[in-house]
Amino acid sequence: FTSINTVRHIEKMNKSSSKLSPYALKKIESVFDEFMDVVAEDERSFIGNIGYRKNFVYGSFSELQKYYRTPRKCIYPGCNNKSVIYSHTISKSTFLKFIAEKQHVLTPAFDFQHRRFAMKSVGINKASAFPGFCEDHERLFFDFEIDGIIRSNHHVYLQVFRTICREAVIKKIQINTLNKYIEKLTKRITKNSVKFIESKLGKKFITDHNVTLNSLSFTNLSEGIAVAEKSKNKLERLLKLLEEDYLPNATKEIEEKGEWLAHYRIDIEESAPVCLSGLGNFSVNDNATHHNVHAILNVLPNPNKIFLSITVLLKHQKYLQDYLAHFLNHLNGPLNMIEAWMGNGTDHWFIKHSEWEALPHDRKKKILADMYDESQNIGAHFQRSILDSIRFKSLRSLPVNEFPDNEIQIEKQKYEEDKKIVEPIVAH
Repeated sequence: FTSINTVRHIEKMNKSSSKLSPYALKKIESVFDEFMDVVAEDERSFIGNIGYRKNFVYGSFSELQKYYRTPRKCIYPGCNNKSVIYSHTISKSTFLKFIAEKQHVLTPAFDFQHRRFAMKSVGINKASAFPGFCEDHERLFFDFEIDGIIRSNHHVYLQVFRTICREAVIKKIQINTLNKYIEKLTKRITKNSVKFIESKLGKKFITDHNVTLNSLSFTNLSEGIAVAEKSKNKLERLLKLLEEDYLPNATKEIEEKGEWLAHYRIDIEESAPVCLSGLGNFSVNDNATHHNVHAILNVLPNPNKIFLSITVLLKHQKYLQDYLAHFLNHLNGPLNMIEAWMGNGTDHWFIKHSEWEALPHDRKKKILADMYDESQNIGAHFQRSILDSIRFKSLRSLPVNEFPDNEIQIEKQKYEEDKKIVEPIVAH
């Protein structure tokens, strides 16, 4: 955006067939220079005062939350029925209930006011819920939910399928909300910008020179719009991946038409205080070529076992093996992999209240701050321990606990787990 480009635009919009006089053009350029100085000082002033800006953000956030609770067309391919309000990605009666305390769990939620993650308590009726499936297609998942355990490959396919469906629905809602946010913000900024310019030019000048400003749009003026556009473009790329690559193949699998995705499951004879279901990505270097691999992630515990699964496109099956070797060939590999998914992957996870509350305050702040760092992915070990209760069990299995202080023990153990890891992941 430059003042001279805008002046040319105004010149084109001039109602008269002749061009603006040198005097008029010079005055307009002077006003736009003044306008750009104000923009450079604080572009937010063209949105409104701080109270208005807060209300604007809260309004958009509230609208987003409303859409999360609004029935829409069933996500199952080819179905036109209306969805229920609360389809659970993670079984409420089986997995969420197991980690709940007083029917509630904690989950990371983004704080728009402070631009950071904070932990939020949510009831298990709403945890992991989204407007996904109609009543008929909700019945697809009754079998393994009633059973309380993921036994067969078909159960894995069903869990992966509904994880993909949730990711697609949530991204559609977020894209729609961002489009509305960008449109409203653009209109607000344009209205206030035109008002400023009109006041500086003066009504007499505008009338005498037949200048019109109402066709101007100041889309490049706001950092907020630029950030929203960037987020929307990323979401659109992910939605395309989900709808064109993952969802059709996952649908064929649950309809028992063969294996169309590469799955890897791990069953650990141990309990865990966390549930997770979402999308992550990792990078692989293959003969000096960089590959970004997206993966569907699940962590589902019951009293006796933790079920883990990671799913990629068949063309990335080789890279999945490299990824698993990166973690599983090291001390506490599955535990570190879960924490990498939590810290560097998806924010769609739920943890037992007492597990999170037992962590030191400073470490909790750092964990949530690290989650906001999008430069990391699930191929990198998360540098802070989240699941201390599991890590303490491995510490107790050692002959001697060298340090009496729990926090020092945890830090030393995490250091031992991470120090032999070589990054990035390299294809073999």
